[in-house]
Amino acid sequence: MIFNQPTETSSEFDDLDLDGIDLESTDFEESADSPIGLIDPSEAILSSEDLVEIDLDSIDSFSIDSDSVGGIEAFLLGDIDGDFAGLVAQELTTEAPYDFYEFTVGEADDFNFTLDGLSTDADLLLANEDFEVLGASVNPGTDADGLGGTLEEGTYYLGVASLNSDATDYDLTISSGDFALASVEVDNSDEIPT
Repeated sequence: MIFNQPTETSSEFDDLDLDGIDLESTDFEESADSPIGLIDPSEAILSSEDLVEIDLDSIDSFSIDSDSVGGIEAFLLGDIDGDFAGLVAQELTTEAPYDFYEFTVGEADDFNFTLDGLSTDADLLLANEDFEVLGASVNPGTDADGLGGTLEEGTYYLGVASLNSDATDYDLTISSGDFALASVEVDNSDEIPT
């Protein structure tokens, strides 16, 4: 769950009534779209401090040599093993409405992939090294897309696509291991078939 920060220092919820959840004593802006929830910090597995921003300027890229998508550039993310949480903040353009990311898995583990922060419709897909699609999330409009499940050892491609070739910014979150188990669920997210 994402929390918006108040513009001023909020109280410590001194007047919190757990029966009615009274938030009158906070300084949250009324116009802010702020989902609110109570979290026991001792139960948190993944926090923003664990999320590594993946800088694409420092990552190698290559042209995918496949009959189905030949010539499309992919960013090489490398090995993703164990407990990992990473964020790619990128954009699709009308000239380049697809982004692909290649990564390898050294041993079977749980993974979650979330695509959000969209200004227009874009979708998420996962393919194996032969570029056979293993799963896709095609939620409508700017709704977040998500895929989750266990991936076996191998090479995979994550694809972000604007099927209408519209430009949009996006945030792609990749999490594995214990961090995958703690990831935020997306409405209508799809399970990766095993």
